[in-house]
Amino acid sequence: MNSWRRALRFIATQQRGAKNARGINRKAVTIALGKERINADVYATGNAEAPTIVFLHGMSPLGISDPRQIVAAKALAAAGFRVICPELPEIRNLKVEAGSIDRFQKILRHLKDNRELCPTGRFALFAPSFSGAICLKVAADREVADSITTIAALGAFSRIERSLNHLMHDEAADPYARLVILANFLPRLKEGKRLGRYYLAAAHDNWQDTASRNPSLTGFEPTDEKSKELRRLNATERKLIARIAEDTVFRIELGGRLLKVMQDTLDAYNVSEVAGAIRAPVFLLHGAKDDVIPARESAELFPLLQEARLVVTPLMGHSHAAVSLRLIGDVWRLVAGFAWFFRKAAE
Repeated sequence: MNSWRRALRFIATQQRGAKNARGINRKAVTIALGKERINADVYATGNAEAPTIVFLHGMSPLGISDPRQIVAAKALAAAGFRVICPELPEIRNLKVEAGSIDRFQKILRHLKDNRELCPTGRFALFAPSFSGAICLKVAADREVADSITTIAALGAFSRIERSLNHLMHDEAADPYARLVILANFLPRLKEGKRLGRYYLAAAHDNWQDTASRNPSLTGFEPTDEKSKELRRLNATERKLIARIAEDTVFRIELGGRLLKVMQDTLDAYNVSEVAGAIRAPVFLLHGAKDDVIPARESAELFPLLQEARLVVTPLMGHSHAAVSLRLIGDVWRLVAGFAWFFRKAAE
């Protein structure tokens, strides 16, 4: 199958949904990293010679069981690839940790030597948003660099602090991502020490509410876990929550304070610092109106890479692998971008 057919089949499968991706087997496996066990799904059509793509899931409470993840994985398999989807428990639990980079690196080291899961020992990487940054950081590591054929990073960032500024400054920024940031880093400030559980619950509620209103998803209902968490907080803490939600100036000032207490994370996820060392070709795909990570992040990362292709498109939102074909004039660039990535992945 040539790269253009792969691209068209991938997009078509995305449009039709997982039920129409026939002949694809999904198998649950376990990856052993010493004493640690990592759950993973493998999607395959039975073609033993199919090239491999390692698909790292986004920050969803469902991890590799997120219906959108399943559709995207099946679409990649329908395009002629063997797809391995490892699940990082901390990402599923909405935790932003520097250790995720090392854990994913260990997974790739395991896969390159595991001929049962990865017959050739070589693989492409495919990931959205925050997880795309993890893939880019790992790709600069010499121990796995020779095994990586190419990388597709959807809605990734160059420097995480600029994305945090966007989330804290812009009223139109995605509330889910803002809640995840507050859940992870507000407890590092004295006044926010007990607020992590509230913001984590609020993030889960936001995710459930968004999923319940998505016509392509079924079985999801709104939840209100944050109200239970709010009841255990004192009056001062409740006022702080209200002020963060309502006072933009205060929220911007708070964002500046958070940057000072999360330097370890900023350093770990500084993709621009290692971009020049990434030898694998990189496909940067970004939604033009991304409300989590502005498209300028991919645009600024693009010239730092040794070999890359950049597509900024109005056809998709943040880290959403499914695309809308309403704007026909932009479809060609999108198909060409995926064809470029699939050609590199199959080499």
